[in-house]
Amino acid sequence: MKKLFISTLMMLLTLAAGAQTKISAQLQEGATFTYTEQATIALPGQSEYHLNSETEYKVNNVTAEGAVITVTMKTFENDIPETDMAGQMMSMMAGVHKNVGVRLQVDADGKVVAIQNFEEVKNLLANTAADMVDMMANSNPTLAGMKDAILAQIMEQASEEALVEKYSKGGVLGLNGKTLANGATDTYTVQGLKMKSMYFVTARSIIVNSQLDMTTDDLKAFVIAQVEQQMPDQAAMIRENIDMVMGQMHFEMTSRSTYTMQDNGWPRSISTETNQDMMGQSIRQASTITLKE
Repeated sequence: MKKLFISTLMMLLTLAAGAQTKISAQLQEGATFTYTEQATIALPGQSEYHLNSETEYKVNNVTAEGAVITVTMKTFENDIPETDMAGQMMSMMAGVHKNVGVRLQVDADGKVVAIQNFEEVKNLLANTAADMVDMMANSNPTLAGMKDAILAQIMEQASEEALVEKYSKGGVLGLNGKTLANGATDTYTVQGLKMKSMYFVTARSIIVNSQLDMTTDDLKAFVIAQVEQQMPDQAAMIRENIDMVMGQMHFEMTSRSTYTMQDNGWPRSISTETNQDMMGQSIRQASTITLKE
């Protein structure tokens, strides 16, 4: 009897581990979902900063093949001092999308596949970013000579590939189209960093644990690419001394997200904590995204 009980228990555990959940957002014409996000960022040797935003997701043009979801950041506020250059850079990267309606082409599961109005979005982001960089440079004259480099760094995130990545690799639409099971893994790339995720699924919650998944050669290529972009005059020296440079750097990035899902496939809330120690810069970020009732 005892052996039968243990065998039955093991069979149930095996079935539970193998059970799969398909994440498919309900796409109803005219449906609107508004999410608030409260984020806290901690930079080395500085106080915690807070970034708050409200973003609308509106569903239109629904067909059997998918729909268009227009994503618009309606509000964005932060308490980062103007004198904090690193903090202001992060603020600009996060807030540049304010009032820019991004029309996402999604498939029948709500998975983002393209930016329908990419050229329009790119031009709007370029104008907004230029105004923001000018404003920051005016308040901090030491940045005047760095305007072009800062603007280029912001606009790197405005390519169609980067925008698809932004909306499909995390956040409200990040799980759409995935078939998940306990212990399932996948890999993805975000801002040049290769990450590996593992999933844990319960009735209403999905936990996603992610960590950096890069070889030494991958990291070398990443460092060189960053230097070529931000300090091109130093690139040759870094390439020649890359092994020594790597020995002086620590690379670590972990993230844990918990999704609480609704019956319609849209998340009710998402909580995420990310810790990053990359190229001498340590950042800890926590955020909570909540559906506004």
